[in-house]
Amino acid sequence: MVGIDICEPSLALARANVAASPHAARIELRAQDVTQLDELAAYTLAWLPAPFLPRPVAEVALDRLAVAMAPNGHPVVGLYAVPTDKVGAAPTALRVAHGGGHVWDIAEMEQQLRARDFVDVETCQIPPTTFVIAKRSAKTRCPSPSSPKGPSGNKRAIWRIGIRGDGVVPLAVELGPFDVEGGDFGVGHDYAAGI
Repeated sequence: MVGIDICEPSLALARANVAASPHAARIELRAQDVTQLDELAAYTLAWLPAPFLPRPVAEVALDRLAVAMAPNGHPVVGLYAVPTDKVGAAPTALRVAHGGGHVWDIAEMEQQLRARDFVDVETCQIPPTTFVIAKRSAKTRCPSPSSPKGPSGNKRAIWRIGIRGDGVVPLAVELGPFDVEGGDFGVGHDYAAGI
């Protein structure tokens, strides 16, 4: 499992949580920007908390994940569920803006994934979160030779860790050949539940 972030307080909290985990030997934490992710076809699962990323950063992150995902790998993009009425939508937009992110329309995020050759794009709403889940086609060829190269473990997932109020938010999760048993490694945010 790999966790990445550019925020040192988030990484420090993640290091403490991982150190307390029985799976610590299988978890790597890196001070790395998701836009600089350079592995090629290395990850089978990736978590991207889009509400915490400005649109340009999220778009580059999706580009990098398209390169980093193994065939049949799954990106899971988390969005805040935005109420359909304007009064209900305003607090959500304020929350996302306060976190530095972009309020994505679900159809727009689905199109972003399809534009990067992800298939089987589905949306699951579990308020207050919406998950847009896709799959990298097994037929998708690896990006051009000029693309970044890296290890190809294919049993990995990646987290982007970001601090938010009471804890750490994983961006992507690297799954190994072990059963995580629904553990969240002590991560203090609802997004970690069930990972």
